[in-house]
Amino acid sequence: MPELGLVRGREGVLLVHTEDDRIDLEVQGRPLRLGPYEVRYVPLRTDTPVEFTFPVAPGSSAPAVPGAMCLRPAAAATPLPEAR
Repeated sequence: MPELGLVRGREGVLLVHTEDDRIDLEVQGRPLRLGPYEVRYVPLRTDTPVEFTFPVAPGSSAPAVPGAMCLRPAAAATPLPEAR
C-alpha cells in the first residue's frame, strides 16, 4: 500500500500512515485501524511468524508498489565542532 510506510525491527514494527483516510489491517492476526496520518509502534510476538494482512474491497485492484524506495537513508550527519 503506497500510503503505508513500514519499518520492521526484531521486536516490533513501526507503521506510518501518510493519507487522510483510515486503514484496517492485521499484524500477526491482530486487527489494527490506523487513523489519518497516524504513526504507531506495534510490538511483535516472537513465537509467531510475522504476517501482515491488508483487506482489499471486492472488485477493486490493489495499487502497484512503487519501484522507488519510499523511505530513504538520511544524509550523513555533520560532526559537531569540538568544544574547547
